[in-house]
Amino acid sequence: MRKHPTDFVSLIFGLIIIGCAASVLLYRYSDVDVDLRYAVPIAFVSLGVLGLLGSIVGQRRSDRRESAKLDN
Repeated sequence: MRKHPTDFVSLIFGLIIIGCAASVLLYRYSDVDVDLRYAVPIAFVSLGVLGLLGSIVGQRRSDRRESAKLDN
């Protein structure tokens, strides 16, 4: 089976969704008081961090391709 690159955006979104679901379950079925008002800001901050990381990784890949072309 051929190995494929990790899709970090999907991974992070999956972790965010799991975190939101876990907080809802904690809020509904336990005595833990979870303030769900923080879910949207955390999601937006996470999206910003993902965008920043994506642009950094994309730039590094682009730089490597350019240097590989110059070496040949």
